[in-house]
Amino acid sequence: MHLINEFYRRVFGSFGGLRPTIFLFLCVAILSELLYFFVIAKKRRELGLPVGMKYLVLRYLFYVYLMFVYRQTGIRGVFWSGRAVDPSRIYLIPFTTSPDPTPYYLNILMTIPLGLLLPFIWSAMRKGWKVIVVGFMFSFGIEFTQLFTNRVTSTSDLITNTAGTIIGYLIFLIFFSWTMHSSSDLATTKTESKLLNNEAILYLILSFSGAVVLNHPLIRTVLS
Repeated sequence: MHLINEFYRRVFGSFGGLRPTIFLFLCVAILSELLYFFVIAKKRRELGLPVGMKYLVLRYLFYVYLMFVYRQTGIRGVFWSGRAVDPSRIYLIPFTTSPDPTPYYLNILMTIPLGLLLPFIWSAMRKGWKVIVVGFMFSFGIEFTQLFTNRVTSTSDLITNTAGTIIGYLIFLIFFSWTMHSSSDLATTKTESKLLNNEAILYLILSFSGAVVLNHPLIRTVLS
């Protein structure tokens, strides 16, 4: 029950108003959508690969999920923080940051959707090793960025976040493997185009950059 209550508090009690939430979503989505409309959509038309409504909805669901992650990890607008690295907040020995296991469980829960959504939406992301590597690098980027916040940076977060990604991928294999044979109406079909095959990775990079750089704290204050 404690885990459920803590999960609810962190997910649903963290945004502090509608306008800051919308602004964070725009920061997360805007760069990816510019890439999509001006580059990726054109490439798909050239290859005769239509994009159905389901894919559009799932892509925006992916942005919403990333928005929650960036908010919960405290990295939004960190580019403007001006904080120096505090060595006392770096924990290299796993599972020494807290005697309470709840934060570790929450880290796992946080990245399960990543391991599920990546292969579900993009067929180019359906190899297990690729999902794991992307999940690890995504977590590494968050932990590195947290060096410049008042948050803790630890190897335990890296391990548990990657574990959550693996669990999410296993859930995909068990319950959604039928999408392996689905059409591009549901997912981006794998092609010879390196751009399309790495579309999900590009969205992660651009959304991360938008959350860190575009989400200026002054604008958040005005909108609050």
